[in-house]
Amino acid sequence: MDKFYNRPDSGGNGLQAPPGMNMFKGLRMRLHKKRLNRELRKLDVDRSSTSMDNANSIGILLDGTDMERVAFIMKYVKRLEKKGKEVTLLTFYENKGDQTKSAEGYHYNLKDLNWVYIPQKSDIKLFMNKRFDILINLMDGCPIHAAYIMAMSNARFRIGRYARKIQCYDLMIDDKKKDIVHFIGLVDMYLGMFNHKPKHEVQPV
Repeated sequence: MDKFYNRPDSGGNGLQAPPGMNMFKGLRMRLHKKRLNRELRKLDVDRSSTSMDNANSIGILLDGTDMERVAFIMKYVKRLEKKGKEVTLLTFYENKGDQTKSAEGYHYNLKDLNWVYIPQKSDIKLFMNKRFDILINLMDGCPIHAAYIMAMSNARFRIGRYARKIQCYDLMIDDKKKDIVHFIGLVDMYLGMFNHKPKHEVQPV
C-alpha cells in the first residue's frame, strides 16, 4: 500500500495536530507518520465505490463540540435510518466531560490519544474494525487523529472534505462554502452518481 503521508508539512489545509499539544509537536508528528505508514503497509482492505442506494452500513465521524452542527448531523442520521441504513457514529470531544452531551454511538477525546496522537480507546478500534459500506468524515477539517481513523478503517468507501497532503479518503469533496449543510448535500449528490464498480481511482471533485 502507498504511504499515507508523502509530503512535508508546510502550510495549507492538511493535517492538524490537536490544540494544546505543542511541546515537541514536530517530533510527535514525525513519529506518528512513521507509525502510521508502518501500519498501513500491513493493512489489507478491499476498497470499492458504491452508491447510497446500494449501501447498507454507514459510519460517520463527527466533532461533538458544536451542538447546532451535531443537531443537523443527527437529522441526517435519522433520514438515513428511515431509508433502512444502519448508521454508526464516532464522536470526538475535546474534553472528556463534554461526552455527557450525547450518549449515542462511540465517543473519544484528547486523553484517548497516546503521545504520538494514535487513538487508543477500544471504542475507536471497534469503529475502525467495522466493515462499513461507506464511511463519512463530517468533521470541519482533518485533525490528525481523524485522519488516522479514516486511513486505518476497514470501510469499503471513505469520504471527506478535500485536504492537501493526506490520502485517507477514496472520495474527496471540495466544499468551498465550508458549511455542513452544503457539504452533506454534496455527499448525497455525488453518492447518487455512483454505480457499483469493483475499483476506482481516487480523485478530488
